Formats: sequence, structure tokens, C-alpha cells
Amino acid sequence: MKKTILKTVAVLMIAALFSACSSMKGGSTISRGKISGNWGITKVSLEGLLDGSVQSVFNTAPYTCFENSIWKLTNSGNGSFTINNPGSGCPVGTTQNIYWSFLNGTSGPEFQFKKLYDKDKPKNVEEGYRLLVTAQTGNTMTLKSPVNYGGKTGYVVYNFAKQ
Repeated sequence: MKKTILKTVAVLMIAALFSACSSMKGGSTISRGKISGNWGITKVSLEGLLDGSVQSVFNTAPYTCFENSIWKLTNSGNGSFTINNPGSGCPVGTTQNIYWSFLNGTSGPEFQFKKLYDKDKPKNVEEGYRLLVTAQTGNTMTLKSPVNYGGKTGYVVYNFAKQ
């Protein structure tokens, strides 16, 4: 009787282990293929942050400059973004090469990228940016960049539309 109980418990533990591993691998419906392509940012807004609390995003320009920017994301991970907003202080026409990837983080799916300069190899670039993927359909995507401000976390919210 003891052996039967031990065998049953062992089988249940193994089944639970396989179940946990498979849900970690396949739990997300977002993949690199769904994010690849050309995207335009239709709107950038602040959530839980005061206006003026975010001076620059991605160490590039004010967040408002990213409205109308174009993001080219290839399936290989190479990509770029180009700033097209003619607003005050926006470096219109500036193109930044990036290397991007997608992962399932502790807070859910995340889009991450590294800025590349000249002949940088992505593996040699340590600084990067990570944004939460809060919505993604075939034609739209919403990414949120967490910002600590006043002891709380707010977000810069980027709404993308596929081009």
C-alpha cells in the first residue's frame, strides 16, 4: 500500500513539473513574428505621471517626439526607429539602429532593445530598454515603459499601428 501511494505521488509530481514547464514556454500568444514589420507610433501618453516628469526617453528626445516615429523591426532582431515629429526640440529625421528581442518577463511579455552605433555588436552593448507589452493584435500594439517618479511607478505609453 505504501509503495502504491509513493508511486502515485511521484507520478503526480512529475506531471505537475511537466505542466509547469509547458505553461512557461507556451503561455504567451505574442511571438517575434507578430511584432516584426514596420510600425508607426500613433500616440504617446503618460500614465500615473505628471506632465513634465519625463524629460527624455531612450536617452534620445522628449517622449512627445516619438509620436509619428517609424519603427522597422525585422525578424532577425535588427531594426531602427526614425523620429518624424516636427515638434519643438524634436530631432526630425534622426534614425537610430537597434537590436530588439522579445521575452516573457516576470510582469508578462516584454519588448526589449539596445541602441547600436557604428559597428556595435548587440552582444557587446550592455545598456538597453525594456517595455511591457500590454496589448498586441495583428495591426496594433501598446508598449509601456515603467518610470519611477516620487517613489511610485508610472508609465510612458506608446500606441503603435502596423504600417
